Amino acid sequence: MARAFLLGSLTSLLRRLPPASVKLVAFNLDQQQEIFRDSDFDRTGLYRLSEALNKLELGTISYKQLEDGFGWADLLSGLVREEAESALPPDAVVLLGPTNRINARIPDEFLASSRRKQLPFFYFEYYPMHGREFPDAIERVTDVRNGKTYRLYSPGDLAQSIAQMEKTLERGDRAVRMTQ
Repeated sequence: MARAFLLGSLTSLLRRLPPASVKLVAFNLDQQQEIFRDSDFDRTGLYRLSEALNKLELGTISYKQLEDGFGWADLLSGLVREEAESALPPDAVVLLGPTNRINARIPDEFLASSRRKQLPFFYFEYYPMHGREFPDAIERVTDVRNGKTYRLYSPGDLAQSIAQMEKTLERGDRAVRMTQ
């Protein structure tokens, strides 16, 4: 259910905000790994992304990943730093995904260099139900970057959030980096 909602949400974002180019990186903080990457993502990439997500074993985490207490912070800060320090920085960074169990703050040393360039950050955070709205690690990074988090419970919430993001971003040609 969550995967279908997320893929549908991504499709809606692409349809409503057709950017000049999209770089999509799918990652799993629990498993501390990148799952999918496409530097020139388009609608044809949805099939490959769907396959990668279907192969993901969410109930499996290796003991090495559990031993590395900040592996998730390395992964997340590395992705943020990659966009902030890019030779061709995007006009916006859009994060889309379910709320995650990691609610710790990323230590300052992980994000220090990524704060130099201020990029608009937007986090579309999916919640399967009301009542569990605690900030997760991605929301905390979005806050540090002075970004905006949109909490999604339904397709209607997504539509309203996209409209709010549209008002924030200037229309026209832009390179939007979308990360899940």
